[in-house]
Amino acid sequence: REIMSKLSQHMQIAHQCMDKFNKMGLLDLSDIEQTLATGKTDEERSPKLKEMLGQVVEDFRKQPDSMMRLRLLAIVIVSQRGLGSESDLQKLIHEANLSKKELATIQNLEKMGCPLVMEAPAGKMSKIRDRRIAPYGREGSYSSPTSEYSSSRYVCVLKSIMEDAISGNLAIDEYPSVMPMPDAELMMGSASK
Repeated sequence: REIMSKLSQHMQIAHQCMDKFNKMGLLDLSDIEQTLATGKTDEERSPKLKEMLGQVVEDFRKQPDSMMRLRLLAIVIVSQRGLGSESDLQKLIHEANLSKKELATIQNLEKMGCPLVMEAPAGKMSKIRDRRIAPYGREGSYSSPTSEYSSSRYVCVLKSIMEDAISGNLAIDEYPSVMPMPDAELMMGSASK
């Protein structure tokens, strides 16, 4: 009886969590976030930026929580290293319907080195309108398409750096050591234990 009671309680809590998850639309939100971060949909298609911005605006309209709208707007700006134009930024800010404090948070992204609007290359007319979603980080920020978790496609840049460090393939000129380098044979021997 005690085990059945605990199982029943566990199932009830799981159902409450799932109801909240579905009510907030977190699965759709995570899909948009992953596409912005990786530059590809879960079908491995590279969507156009205007298409994604349209989905972001739709999500703003469905999302009652201003913190979630703020988070999504920040992800759009950071993942694309700034929007294509000031008018795109203003449209998204208007649709996000953020408070003054939340707008200040977005403006602080510039202080952290992330432009809110991309600077056009000097002397070149770039076709930002037809631009594809840019993946965030370096190449390889997209996990294997065979992964069963399509809502976690983004692979952090730090993961590949740490894997290179462990395997001994980290470029010394790019990541110099501040301490004496350990013997490679000794490292490989301790890693196999």
